[in-house]
Amino acid sequence: MAHPLNLIIVEDNLADAELLQRQLRRAGFNPTAVRVEREETLRAALRQPVDIVLSDFDMPQFNGLRALEIVRAVSSEIPFILVSGTMGEDIAVEAMKKGASDYLLKDRLARLGQAITAALMQARARKERQALETAIADTEARYRSIFENASEGIFQLDGDHRLLIANPALARMFGWESAGAMTASVADFGQLLCKEDAGRTRLLDTLRSQRSLQGVEVCGTRKDGSSIWLSLNARLIGSPDGSRHVDGTVEDISAKKALESQLLRAQRLESVGRLAGGVAHDINNILVPVLMGAGMLRAKTDDPEQQALLDTMEASARRGAAIVKQLLQFSRGASGARVAIKPAALVKDMCDIMRETFPKNITVRSELASQDLAVVGDPTQLHQILMNLCVNARDAMHDGGELRIGVREISADPTTKIAAGIQPRSGQYVALSVGDSGCGISPEHLETIFDPFFTTKELGHGTGLGLSTVLGITRSHGGFIQIETAVGRGTTFTVAFPLGAAPDPVRTETAPPVKATGRSDLVLVVDDEAPVRTVVHRVLVAAGYRCIDASDGAEGVSRFVEHMHEVRLVITDVMMPNMDGVGLLRAVRALDPEVPVVATSGAGGPQKLEALRALGVSGMLQKPFSKDDLLQTVARHIVERIPSGTPAT
Repeated sequence: MAHPLNLIIVEDNLADAELLQRQLRRAGFNPTAVRVEREETLRAALRQPVDIVLSDFDMPQFNGLRALEIVRAVSSEIPFILVSGTMGEDIAVEAMKKGASDYLLKDRLARLGQAITAALMQARARKERQALETAIADTEARYRSIFENASEGIFQLDGDHRLLIANPALARMFGWESAGAMTASVADFGQLLCKEDAGRTRLLDTLRSQRSLQGVEVCGTRKDGSSIWLSLNARLIGSPDGSRHVDGTVEDISAKKALESQLLRAQRLESVGRLAGGVAHDINNILVPVLMGAGMLRAKTDDPEQQALLDTMEASARRGAAIVKQLLQFSRGASGARVAIKPAALVKDMCDIMRETFPKNITVRSELASQDLAVVGDPTQLHQILMNLCVNARDAMHDGGELRIGVREISADPTTKIAAGIQPRSGQYVALSVGDSGCGISPEHLETIFDPFFTTKELGHGTGLGLSTVLGITRSHGGFIQIETAVGRGTTFTVAFPLGAAPDPVRTETAPPVKATGRSDLVLVVDDEAPVRTVVHRVLVAAGYRCIDASDGAEGVSRFVEHMHEVRLVITDVMMPNMDGVGLLRAVRALDPEVPVVATSGAGGPQKLEALRALGVSGMLQKPFSKDDLLQTVARHIVERIPSGTPAT
């Protein structure tokens, strides 16, 4: 079967052109030929599909070399064969150099079919090779693009862990300006991948035995010496010559590790908070008899030594109560009255206190950008924040220095970097800052300074609750904390709260003290702690009251029913087994809506306290309370119960 062949014959002799076509038919081709004699007709013919061009060398209009130039200007792939009656060897060589596929003499056309077949095969091979080269170049370009633009670091190491190949992401990750600079300067990439010798040895042993590493987390070292957390994938590859190299990728997971650290810290804080809430009730119940017993004993002795001992007992009990309160503030942000506050006034008061009480080698300076900035919060708790931070600053300046307390307005948004607290929304904040020129905080301690009971102070010089309390209060106010510190160059804590409206002038009135002596009024005391019941009973009886006790809410209801017409006041604990204070109050209110009820709490949950208020509890007495606290509360509520016209004694 004849093979179709589209060709151009550049020939001024029609007979010679027909001779070429007859010879092609004999060689097994079915030619479709276009004969041209001038340059313009050749260019026109080249616009159509062409398999090959046959050209005479010497023609009136132009010659074969010119025809070759025109064909090559259009395509370098179209086979071109010179066919001439007379053509010297030098011309043939020149034509081949310029891209001719072959040349023939007209008296030797028997080789025409073979020459065309060879030229077509060569053209096809060139085309396939060029297509392959193009595909390879495209593939290399794609892989190069992936390599250059990958967010992960890509590397290859030789058998001695020298860095052979690095992509730009790897260089940026480790702090080099370019991949070339990194490969030129890194002698042992293993030391950058894992800073600890023992960990690096384990990695290499695992890679040798398993020949691959998948998602291994390592702590590496940047060019500047700072740490970077990485997720490492690597594969050990052997070459036919016996050498080995390592291909691998690394991903910067420092942000992920920081979030994990914050989560773990939050879980630790939550655990401590739960523990604090659980033990606060018991500890406060333990402290009640101590405080009240010391008050009773004080009235029975005038001995200075015994009075001093009682002072120590009371001070220790109150210190324990303060620690429990700090724990509760840390764990759930103790609630208090929220009012509009001007922090500048708090700072002025704090500066006056610090100047009076701190060592004279510490200079106290206030930095008030504005007197009118306001926040909505609990004044006592904000005062506690400043106090805790100032005490820490004082302790950081062993040889004296400068303490700076300031107020200013700042802007924040969800991208603002914080050390602790609630990630801010976009808006304006009031920043309270406490800065010192002391020893600074070492980097290894920055992760744990807000943990409860963490302290770098000597035993007996701190509870480790100062900063955890600051954090609890800050969170409860919707604020955040920032830290600037350098070892040997001081520390500045910035506590920011949402900007609030300026406060209105508020008049406060202090309730006059009530005469705390009884008139044989009957008081029902309900508490599951026997020591608390006992000491409260004795204090009330000593003050002239009558007292009956109950160990839980159910027994309290029973005792109230027995003495309902005599009971002038009910004092009940909030948290008790069987029936708690809320259940007792419901039952008492159903029997007598008017009788005063005072609730005592060591660490009652917010829901229970709200339920008590909703039921109309007459007053709250926070444990641990002193003898005077108890008697003032009892006297105040019994006085309020006296009918109109009844004389008070």
